[in-house]
Amino acid sequence: GLMINGGINFNKNSALESSISLSFFQNLDQLRLRAFSRLPKVRSDIREYLKEKYALKSLSYSYLFDPIYSSNNLFFGGIKVGLFEEMYGGVGGEILYRDIRKPWYFTANYYWVKQRQFNQRFSFRDYETFTGHLNFIWETPITGVKLILSGGRYLAKDSGITLNLSKTFKSGFTLGFFASKTDISAFEFGEGSFDKGIYFSIPLDLVSRKYRSGNARFVWKNLTRDGAAMLSGGLELQGYVENISTNY
Repeated sequence: GLMINGGINFNKNSALESSISLSFFQNLDQLRLRAFSRLPKVRSDIREYLKEKYALKSLSYSYLFDPIYSSNNLFFGGIKVGLFEEMYGGVGGEILYRDIRKPWYFTANYYWVKQRQFNQRFSFRDYETFTGHLNFIWETPITGVKLILSGGRYLAKDSGITLNLSKTFKSGFTLGFFASKTDISAFEFGEGSFDKGIYFSIPLDLVSRKYRSGNARFVWKNLTRDGAAMLSGGLELQGYVENISTNY
């Protein structure tokens, strides 16, 4: 298939972003078994979304407030509304606090979301919920190693924590793993007992003759379950401050 991304930057604070997918070939229609879950089916219906040949994956408007500096402290925030990802749309926001002398900082997000129809246009299904997390991000003393600890409420209305540990090499290649445990039992979660997986990210600049920004990211999970499911497509403010030196 093909993914087309685009957008409009109205000014330094606001932007409209969108992505459209075109599927040329897929064999998901050969899978006859329906997804089963003891929880609300917040992710296990992903196959129904991926089967769509033409889809509006996202269409959202973001507004970032001007950063507030107080001594060595940075406060930053923003709001986002629209279709965040292929499965959810809604409205919400995120704030960030960082002491620029320290190798760690905090972010917090909170979103109201509603599940989209399988055809991924502008209609929605009945399921809706509030989801949000407090995130502790630590750039450890080991070069390139970052730890993220997140706690909050997930899409299936379960609550718990997620540990994310990654290593970024000089080339920009990143390798990491994550694991989540929430207040649902292993029986409720289903096969796999709890959410876990590995991922890697490759800078597009490595595979291009000319400089290109952005990364190609791959996530592997042995199963797609509904427990510990996080929203994708939020503001993700940590990306805006990762280049701020702790020696500023």
